Amino acid sequence: MTFGIALPMTDFSPYQPVWTTGGNNPCYSEHPDFPNGHRYSAMVGRNVSGTYQIFILDSHDWGQTWAETQITFKTGGSAYGHQYIGSICPDLDGRGLHISWYGKGYHSHPHMKYYPSQNYVTSLLYKYRDAYGVWSCGNCTPYEHDASLSVIEYSGDHVYAIGYSRFRYQNIIQPSMATDSQGDVHIAYSHWGGWNPFFSHVWYNVWYRKMRPAVGTWGSLAYFRWSRFNTTELERPNLQVDYYDNPHICCTILHPTSSWPINSYTSCWFMNWNKGDPLCWPGTPVWMPYIYGGQFPVASPYAQLLWETPSPNSYYNRMALSHFYDEGTFDYPHCIYAVSASGVEAGVFHKYMDVTGWHTERVNSAWNSQYPLLTLGADGMIYSLALAGSGTSLWDYRKKASPELAWSAAERITGLLTSPRPVHLARPTHYPLEDQDCSPFMAIQNSIEKLFRCGMPASGFGYFM
Repeated sequence: MTFGIALPMTDFSPYQPVWTTGGNNPCYSEHPDFPNGHRYSAMVGRNVSGTYQIFILDSHDWGQTWAETQITFKTGGSAYGHQYIGSICPDLDGRGLHISWYGKGYHSHPHMKYYPSQNYVTSLLYKYRDAYGVWSCGNCTPYEHDASLSVIEYSGDHVYAIGYSRFRYQNIIQPSMATDSQGDVHIAYSHWGGWNPFFSHVWYNVWYRKMRPAVGTWGSLAYFRWSRFNTTELERPNLQVDYYDNPHICCTILHPTSSWPINSYTSCWFMNWNKGDPLCWPGTPVWMPYIYGGQFPVASPYAQLLWETPSPNSYYNRMALSHFYDEGTFDYPHCIYAVSASGVEAGVFHKYMDVTGWHTERVNSAWNSQYPLLTLGADGMIYSLALAGSGTSLWDYRKKASPELAWSAAERITGLLTSPRPVHLARPTHYPLEDQDCSPFMAIQNSIEKLFRCGMPASGFGYFM
């Protein structure tokens, strides 16, 4: 198998950087109405007259050509106009498209619009494009100045500590979104919000909501907060929904238990065992109390630290699910992350669950791997992408048919890659399975945004994770 590279989407130079790879972006869907039966869609950001704007790119010819649609038209630059890349996923039918991003200039109270501490903050935003290309707020309550947009989470409601203006910056970021078998939309994101108006502040925490398009409202908030003395705590969520409609979240966490050093990070996984019900997360809806001495719920079967022993740095988390690996009530999670620390075995690790519990294997020794990727096929194939080694710009793509087998020989991808993101599918078990030899992904290479794939499929069904 040799990777081909689809024609460049565009020169990356006018586009904003990709700040996180946790969000599901780009995505792939199929429908007989599409040209060639399929569509790739991706969210990118471009600097337009000094303000970052959101664009959607669509391709119906396996990435050879792309149609570009501008989604936002803000002004105000870094103070109250920038919009930032988020997450994108198809609806249940495959023709519609849900998008979420975070941006400046949205406030729920008119008197706060020009309040100085409310500039620079970001709200969480949402739009829906139907099968006919019409954008709307997805039956949700529309934003007052844009009927096609809804605000999932306002930043304008928050009061920030007097004298702590730095707390106002980008306090809702990094959305990751996926749909389930009912067409409901699940989203997780990082929240950096103020809780005490005078001297206290809660740093990054993961928040979660679910929206039923048929009802048109975002459901109850579940938040997982974990704070220890003015340090970044819980962030970079990657959300996936399994065959049973249960949302799984993988993210980074600081000082997860009292036995860990205060400044040590690791990655963690937790899931909801009842389709996103706020009361069915491990522990309670707020299972990480804002007190010193709180503990990550390691005793729960629905939560796990991915690196179990204290380590200064263990992160770059990404998760994948396939109904091929099934517990009976939820799909087993597979995660990939990098460990960079002295005195421990460093490198890229694959950690997964099966009927006997959790298992950990090292993929390679690249301790500084930037955001390694893991994807699963509907047929159980496992694919990984990681830096080939420390101090190199080469990336290795590997695969295997089941967890207990050895990884294949690496397919070497030359040239500096940054911000690699796997192509996200909605409900991959709903699609016909072909004998594809790789899982496509997007990355920036030599300042060009590219789609990496195996080759042109004969039948036109595209590729599978």
